[in-house]
Amino acid sequence: MCGIVGYVGTSNGVPIVLEGLQRLEYRGYDSSGLAVAAPSGLKVHKAKGRVSDLKAALPKRIKGSPAIGHTRWATHGAPTDGNAHPHVDFSGRFAVVHNGIIENAPQIRERLLADGITPQSETDTELVAHLIGQAAVDSDDPVDALRAALRRVEGAYGLAVLDAKHPDRIVVARLGSPIVLGLGDREMYVASDVGAIVRHTRQVVHLEDGEIALLEPEGFTTSTLDARPVQKVSERVDMDDEHFDLGEHDHFLRKEIGEQPEAVERTLSGRLDERFSTIKLGGLNLEPNELRSFKRVYILGCGSAYYSGEVGAQLIEELARNSLAASAVSLAEASGAPRHVARGLLLEGVGLVEKGDLDGATATLRRAATLAESLGTLPLLWRSRALLGALTTLSSPDESARALASARTCVLQVAEDLPEDIRADWLARPDVLALLEG
Repeated sequence: MCGIVGYVGTSNGVPIVLEGLQRLEYRGYDSSGLAVAAPSGLKVHKAKGRVSDLKAALPKRIKGSPAIGHTRWATHGAPTDGNAHPHVDFSGRFAVVHNGIIENAPQIRERLLADGITPQSETDTELVAHLIGQAAVDSDDPVDALRAALRRVEGAYGLAVLDAKHPDRIVVARLGSPIVLGLGDREMYVASDVGAIVRHTRQVVHLEDGEIALLEPEGFTTSTLDARPVQKVSERVDMDDEHFDLGEHDHFLRKEIGEQPEAVERTLSGRLDERFSTIKLGGLNLEPNELRSFKRVYILGCGSAYYSGEVGAQLIEELARNSLAASAVSLAEASGAPRHVARGLLLEGVGLVEKGDLDGATATLRRAATLAESLGTLPLLWRSRALLGALTTLSSPDESARALASARTCVLQVAEDLPEDIRADWLARPDVLALLEG
């Protein structure tokens, strides 16, 4: 559970960032670090362990603005000083902190090595810093450099970037990982969680996916990845800083357990309609006929959220009267979410075959095969390719006996993945029967 904090303004940013990092300690982490844009260049300090270990390792007189900090939960690489954030690019100009996972990190690392750039850590974040550095060769604007770098990135990120050439600004970006901006009097804050900055400001702006923001003491500007300006409106945070403190509790787990009744009440506030005994929840914005077309729902969660997902999956199936398959998936499974997406594409292809849409089935199954191959998930790859062969066999009876045998095997394997009520109908289809008996 990584955390980001940043500050740009007329005050010393170091204590502000350190305080913000300590407020994010409840999220769990194994190392921390900060970077300051000083007149002589970037100053970066990192330490394995707690934020208190970082504070103890800092020079006594370190100060400056802007500053960014990070608490890291190790994903790419062990929890070490070297793998802790921030990471600096090959030129020493940019410092980057990052939440999320860069899915094409191995490919980026190979390209950087081919370009003569040797990463100094095991992390995916350092690779992003080098991409920004490469892009800055063609553009001195840090926003343009970040935008160009992100075009080469696949995955999720919440980013904050310092630029030694422009030591009066922070550039941030979001895709799938929260970033919130805090507005002050000739000062700006950035964090991955509003709790890190609520002591200093109540006016915040939430970035949306695909947005970039440039923070300067006088304010901020936002745009999209394709450079279209975006107008943002700030909102006031009702919670005070005490809401994010331990208070009388021994640790945050006990605090969160004790606050559950209040949290449920806040969540349901304004959503209950007592007149009709109903509840209104936003988010999906789908029409009933669109919802009825769903065949399978995956609920992704980690820890207690996964267990809640198991309960939710059971309720969905009961309320849908078994016309919809639902299952919970633990994010602790390596590459779990992409693997389930590939499996879902395979089943979607089966559904399109059932509807007689062979062109649509072929396109969907090719996507499933491509994703399965990139993940190294051989069973899904074999099944997707075999079903593609089955479609060819059904439309071209002169195909070889080998393709026919593969198609038969695929049909049986796909049938194993289907819910029982759908499986029987699938195996009873005339074209499937003809294939199995032919």
